[in-house]
Amino acid sequence: RLTSLIPAGSEPRWTEDATYHNLYDVARIDLLDYFEIHTKALLTDTDASVRRAFLGSVSSLCVFFGNMKANEVILSHLNTYLNDRDWILKCAFLEAVVGVAAYVGSTSLEQYILPLMIQSITESEEFVVERVFRSLAAMADLGLFQRSTTWDLLHIAVRFLIHPNTWIREAAVHFIVNSTRFLSAADKYSMLTPLI
Repeated sequence: RLTSLIPAGSEPRWTEDATYHNLYDVARIDLLDYFEIHTKALLTDTDASVRRAFLGSVSSLCVFFGNMKANEVILSHLNTYLNDRDWILKCAFLEAVVGVAAYVGSTSLEQYILPLMIQSITESEEFVVERVFRSLAAMADLGLFQRSTTWDLLHIAVRFLIHPNTWIREAAVHFIVNSTRFLSAADKYSMLTPLI
C-alpha cells in the first residue's frame, strides 16, 4: 500500500508520517470490520434482554460507524425490533431511536423509522404507545421533522387527546407542544388550534 505514495521512476522514500498514516488506515478498516461482526451478532441475538441491553450503545456506535455504515449495519437490524413480541424491547428501541434518528438524519428517519413508529401507535400495549409519543416529542424538539411530516403526525396525535390512558394523553400533548416550536404563529392559530 505504501507503493502508491511513491512517484513513478523514483526511489522509495520511507517517511515516518506515511508509515503511520498507512497503519492508521489499515487498523481502522480492520477495527470497523471487527465491530461490524460483533454488532450484527448482538443486534440479532435471540435473547431479547441482550438486544435490549445493547440498545444503550447504539447511538455511540452510529457515530463510530459513520452515516452510511450506520444505515447499513445498525438501522437495517433495528427496524425488526418493533415486530418483536416483547413490549419492553419495543419501549427500549423507541427510547434509543431518538439518538439514532438525530444521527442518520431526516431522510432515513422518514423512510425507515417513522413508518414503523406510526404503526406502533396501534399497539395493544399502552406503554409502547406512550413511548412512541415520547420519542416523537423528543424528535420534534430537535427539529428532525419536515413541515409536512409534522402536520401528518399532528393529525394523528390530536386523536389521542381523548384517550382514556392519562399517560398517553400527556405524551400526545407533549408531542403537540414540542411540534409547535418550529411552526409559525399563523400556523399555530389558523391550522393547529382548529385541529385541536
